[in-house]
Order: sequence, then structure tokens, then C-alpha cells
Amino acid sequence: MNAMETMQAEQLEKLREATEVVARLQQEILAARGCTGRPEFLDKDLYIGGLATASELLNGQLFDLIEAKQSA
Repeated sequence: MNAMETMQAEQLEKLREATEVVARLQQEILAARGCTGRPEFLDKDLYIGGLATASELLNGQLFDLIEAKQSA
């Protein structure tokens, strides 16, 4: 395996990891949304906002990785 193939393999692994993280965050967002609106879970709204922001940032990084791979 040459250097280019090694780099591509590493990028694919990062892409897989990022995809898994985004999927887990999205599952947590959906699960947490089921808890909102009840007084005992008012903090969940802030938690959901943080998860959504993290998910958006990771999605952006994921698309950057995809674009970098396509232009390589």
C-alpha cells in the first residue's frame, strides 16, 4: 500500500467514525425530544440544542471530508 492509498484508507476510516458519531447524536436528539415539555426535563431543551449544534458541526466536517476525498 503506497502513501496515497494509506491516506485514503485513513480518510475513509475517519468518515466512517464521523458517520457513526452523527448517527448516535441524531438518535440522542430524537430520544431527548421525547422528554421535552415536562417540567422535570426542562433542562433537556438546552441539552437538545447542544446535541443539534454538535450534530450540525459534525455533518459539516463529514461533508468536508467527502469533498476532500472527491477532489483528491
